[in-house]
Amino acid sequence: MYSKTVQPLASSKVYKLKGTLVAVDLVHHTIAIQPSEHGWKRVHRLMVTPESEILARSERKTLADALVGDWVHAHFIKDGDHAVLKSLHIPRGISVGHAPNDKGP
Repeated sequence: MYSKTVQPLASSKVYKLKGTLVAVDLVHHTIAIQPSEHGWKRVHRLMVTPESEILARSERKTLADALVGDWVHAHFIKDGDHAVLKSLHIPRGISVGHAPNDKGP
């Protein structure tokens, strides 16, 4: 049985996960998410592939745009012993080309 944080979607092999991004590994193309529910203490490591979709609000982004500490929503599949990211949504959005404290033009 899955908590509210990790739930199977329509296909029994696709799951969704909400939590805090705790690691981004650009070399090995992986991320780690700490689930938001207290019952799920295990950090989930997900492999990021070229087919993985990363969105900030509705804009397509890359793994390099994701920041540790971001609140995220992820969809992933289990492939044997690995979990593979299908999509990652970062609700805060990302301002490309502006420093974090820069109000922009």
